[in-house]
Amino acid sequence: MTLDEIASIGELLSGIGVILSLIFVGFQIRQNSVLLRRAANREAVTALGDAFRPAIEDAELAEILNRFQESYKNLNAVEQHRASLYQMVWIQQFELINADYKIGNYDEEPYEYFARAVAASCSTPGGKEWWQENRHILTPSAQKAIQDAIDKWGST
Repeated sequence: MTLDEIASIGELLSGIGVILSLIFVGFQIRQNSVLLRRAANREAVTALGDAFRPAIEDAELAEILNRFQESYKNLNAVEQHRASLYQMVWIQQFELINADYKIGNYDEEPYEYFARAVAASCSTPGGKEWWQENRHILTPSAQKAIQDAIDKWGST
């Protein structure tokens, strides 16, 4: 075997090594993407649970929110403020999740889970009153996403 033949074999082997390395890196990137998406999906469900926690832990707030479902406008000013802040916290959480969903960071199922909860809240009589009065606070894309959710999953 001549030196040129050995060099050619070495070149071929290094080329195969580069191709195998690229395949391995591609596999690792794909695996990492799946893990990141699963973490984001878990985060969406956790965010919804965290948003509901104040109503679970505070009986007075829970009572206000029960009355909020019937009529936002019949609450006194302090109750309207508390109910509105509560509503905004978790709807803004949905706004962030919607933005991430649009670029592919969330799967359909956890996104839909959150969207259905928003639609249900904004479809009660009080939720409809609140939505009409406060929707302007959100970005246009969030307004559209929430209105789409209400149209698709809200009660009539």
